[in-house]
Amino acid sequence: MNDIFGTEVMSDSISKSLSYGREVFQVYVSSGLKCTNTPGTKYVVTLKSNPRFWWLKHEYFSLCANQMIKKIPNGKHAPSWFLTNKEIRRRDKPYGPNVIGLRKSGSSHTVISFTLIVYHDGLDLRTQVTNMFKIIQSWFSTPSPACAAKKYIQCLRYSMPNFLKVMEKIDRSTTLNEDHLKSLARKAEICMKSVTKAPPNIHYETPLDHFMLDEDIKKFAESCGYGNWTNLDDDMSKRKIFYKSGNLIPWDRIRTLPL
Repeated sequence: MNDIFGTEVMSDSISKSLSYGREVFQVYVSSGLKCTNTPGTKYVVTLKSNPRFWWLKHEYFSLCANQMIKKIPNGKHAPSWFLTNKEIRRRDKPYGPNVIGLRKSGSSHTVISFTLIVYHDGLDLRTQVTNMFKIIQSWFSTPSPACAAKKYIQCLRYSMPNFLKVMEKIDRSTTLNEDHLKSLARKAEICMKSVTKAPPNIHYETPLDHFMLDEDIKKFAESCGYGNWTNLDDDMSKRKIFYKSGNLIPWDRIRTLPL
């Protein structure tokens, strides 16, 4: 976490997270890229952290997904996106240059990304995304928001202890006690109830550079079986999957940015 967002917790980010105005989750779905290494078409589905909700953590999502996988009957496969979620280093602004690409603090700009494979003989994309988000919403409301909030705080407790201490306005050298954790869980429960009352806003055909850095875009293409842009650069509709402008950055020039 510190490697991505830095070691300091920003007070302005926290105040934004505590705003209790009515909002819903924003979900962004890319256009699909047909895989050459496996049947189906792969999409990136990005869940942008609701500014009212504390920084969503991939540990919580992975914990919920693992618990659900254990309940899946033998012979049935988990949805393709279940354990692909990760926090991605995103652009400071949509479609922004890489030189300002890495966020050094949390806030509403935190995103969690999934890769979703839609098989040609299965459900269509919109049905898949709708089902996917119904499952995600259930993680915040089942068996109850109170239970989910407690589990969520437990995940944050180990990954973001200083953030939780700031939330409770206690000294960073002080250990979080049970009263602090109960207070945090009650606040998280309020947020969970609010953000799951309304359906999400789902935005389709979002270019990958809306959130992702060039290196992440390249990794997505590689995960679909591509080793260069050769089979893509002559098709503007495919180029726009990656970049809003349609201008592909030369494959060999894309390098991992130092943190």
